[in-house]
Amino acid sequence: ITAFHNLGVRVSLDDFGTGFSSLAYLSDFPFSKVKIDKKFSQDMGKSLKVRQIVKGIAQITRELGIDLVAEGVETHGQLLRILELDINAVQGYYYSKPVVASKISALLSAPIIGAAPEVVVSTRSGRRIA
Repeated sequence: ITAFHNLGVRVSLDDFGTGFSSLAYLSDFPFSKVKIDKKFSQDMGKSLKVRQIVKGIAQITRELGIDLVAEGVETHGQLLRILELDINAVQGYYYSKPVVASKISALLSAPIIGAAPEVVVSTRSGRRIA
């Protein structure tokens, strides 16, 4: 990961907060972006504890200079809770369900209220994966 970083490649840590992702990774590797697992985005309105965890992750990444993305945002309420914590990058069905690569240009040129969607295209399948 460090070798990629040294070449100028931006590397993201996906699904942060679940599975094998660890806080130690934030100090051990030069990540450009952290993507909070959708479980947290979707549960913020149900649990003060989850909201405080997301708030802490937002503060840590801000202080480390790492971009933060909230995954799995599907409703306006979820978007508002994310924006309240100064997380300004989101992805999820709130903006669009997955689309084929040939439709991405139209999606990105359509008027959108709020933050712009993040799009990642798989080079193997040509389909939108994020």
